[in-house]
Amino acid sequence: MIRILTTILAMICLASCNNEVTENKNNAEEAFTRSVAWGSISIKLPIIEGMQECYSEPKIAAFADQFEAQGNKILAFYLNDKTYAQKQHLGNMVFDNYFKLYATEELKNGTTKPEEMDEIFDLIKSGFISKNWSDITDGLSKANIEIGKPYLMESYKLNERTRTMISVSKFSVDDETKNICTAMNALLIKDKLIWLAYYRHYGNNQTIAELKAKNNRIIEAILAVN
Repeated sequence: MIRILTTILAMICLASCNNEVTENKNNAEEAFTRSVAWGSISIKLPIIEGMQECYSEPKIAAFADQFEAQGNKILAFYLNDKTYAQKQHLGNMVFDNYFKLYATEELKNGTTKPEEMDEIFDLIKSGFISKNWSDITDGLSKANIEIGKPYLMESYKLNERTRTMISVSKFSVDDETKNICTAMNALLIKDKLIWLAYYRHYGNNQTIAELKAKNNRIIEAILAVN
């Protein structure tokens, strides 16, 4: 178990088999757009208002895969409507307000119990710098947060099938510094451990509130169809 947990931690930190995909051809009242196979289960991908699930599009899949850690497999990739409308310019865009659903190959054929999620999350949290909100937000405004290091702002449990961490990191892209807030989630879907990462550019504390609210709605939508 420790070896598996260590592998998961390495993959999560780096990320920040072929899958059988089934398109949903039913009417617009259906709550999911398509389903994807993972191990012995099929995961339905929900319709999310204001977002487009687009990992089935080869160019978008190739773009997303180049940033994924080895040993992980992206299952779904959701862009907001505005970004999706400009998908032909993927390589020249600054992404915001998007999320991915993914899993670790090592656990593809295994199962996870709710109590094991706590052990996994405790290990993952040990790789983050833990500070209170005021210290982090002050650090961001004063530019003394270290680039590339994740700062844990909060962790919580929406229900017994989920665990969530909210973090902020500072990145330098093309000589421009960006503050990114991330909701990292572990989900139990039919006893499989599935990861969800939702990203937003950090502006102020309102960004965090919006991130959490939408992240929770995304989780609820995924669990509702699975």
